[in-house]
Amino acid sequence: ETLSLFPLLRIDKAGNTEAVIRVESREGAWSVSCPGESFQASEGLFQIWVQGSLFNRKGLWLDLRSGGITLCGELRYGPFTPLKYDLMGPLGALPVFPMRRGVISMGHRLEGVLLLNGRRIDFTGGAGFIETFRGTGRPSASLWSQSIWREERSNSILVSVERMPTLTGPRINCLCVVLYGGREYRLASYRGASVERWSTEGAVIRQGALRL
Repeated sequence: ETLSLFPLLRIDKAGNTEAVIRVESREGAWSVSCPGESFQASEGLFQIWVQGSLFNRKGLWLDLRSGGITLCGELRYGPFTPLKYDLMGPLGALPVFPMRRGVISMGHRLEGVLLLNGRRIDFTGGAGFIETFRGTGRPSASLWSQSIWREERSNSILVSVERMPTLTGPRINCLCVVLYGGREYRLASYRGASVERWSTEGAVIRQGALRL
């Protein structure tokens, strides 16, 4: 079972705000709209409160009953798996990029039960992933994939390829991380990685002797 949750705060050019919790599952996708003032986030601390639902480092507590969806319950998290350094590397400090991506955890244990439109989903023993996205623009095209699997230990992969608008014009940017066998491998445009080809079906990325 896979469930994706996106607590969002949207701000238009006039300064009007709207809080949204986006939910995606095998059953469908829903967007629950809330007043902008109901969105509260702690600076420098992963904690987001949106009108009765809470997301933080310990877990999440959901109480959604509008927008065509009922989603309630709580999940507890195990220890997070952070990256060794910022996902965007030196690019994160450059104003030329209107969008910023980050990773809070490449993988952590889950424990708890959620009720989605009356269906009970037990996530105990499963794994979670948390990333962040903020900015004033959107990619004109993108590919995103993430997975967690277990062999002798837990492994995970994140692949992001985007055609991004920048102050100097559009460019293809890739950000890829593989945690395998206790090691972190980073393939990224700022480390010399090149995207040999990509589409909705996948991507081929090369960085020196590494090929993904």
